[in-house]
Amino acid sequence: MRSSIASPFINSITMIKRKRTYEEAMELEPPAFSHLPNELTTEILARVASSSQIDYFNTKICCKFFNKVGEDDYVYRHMSLGKLKHIAWERRNEAKIFYNTCKKSGHPEVLYEEGVMEYFNVKSKTANSGLDLLKRAANLGHQGASYILGIILICSGEERKGIKLLSSIKTKSELKECRSKLCEVLSTMWIHKRRRFVLQPVLLYCPIQHITKKNTGWTSEWCEEDEHESCNRCIWNQEIIYVCNL
Repeated sequence: MRSSIASPFINSITMIKRKRTYEEAMELEPPAFSHLPNELTTEILARVASSSQIDYFNTKICCKFFNKVGEDDYVYRHMSLGKLKHIAWERRNEAKIFYNTCKKSGHPEVLYEEGVMEYFNVKSKTANSGLDLLKRAANLGHQGASYILGIILICSGEERKGIKLLSSIKTKSELKECRSKLCEVLSTMWIHKRRRFVLQPVLLYCPIQHITKKNTGWTSEWCEEDEHESCNRCIWNQEIIYVCNL
């Protein structure tokens, strides 16, 4: 089952039946693209890579020019990972090399997945390297990384930094997607390799709940978010509790 996930990728880089040999293709130069600025050609290859791995590899082996441009870090940062999961990379050398190249190039999704897996690994020594990877992914605009890193920072006493990261998530659908993605990545880890209850929940202070408790002696679990902007804190508190219980 796992190997079938990676089969489209493996097939795309190991196809040997072609109209012309690889060596012949490497000697060709596409006349139309050879006169374009390198930055523009790189952008074109990056867009191809972001839409389809197979199209990217097919384009890359067309000629020496595309093969060279296709190795640019910018192209790998935009690479589509498709349906491939991290666990599949461990089974194929070709795919593992490709995955590590994406990581080295700064692919946000790869940095995020590696960061989560290293932070939640039973080997506590990898936690710091996991945080570094999550910070890199968050700096590149990855919402999932901002989500988990924001919660980690809040629970570590860095409330202001954590809130700033969580504030980049604007809608409930984005929040739901971040939660779902985190669960998806954690589900690929072997049970004996994963730390549980890594974080101790530290909840944010909500002034609206404080007023409610002061006037009525009762604190609601949720505030009406459309009435008070500060009630985003109540929503984040729910996420903090959820993540801490994973």
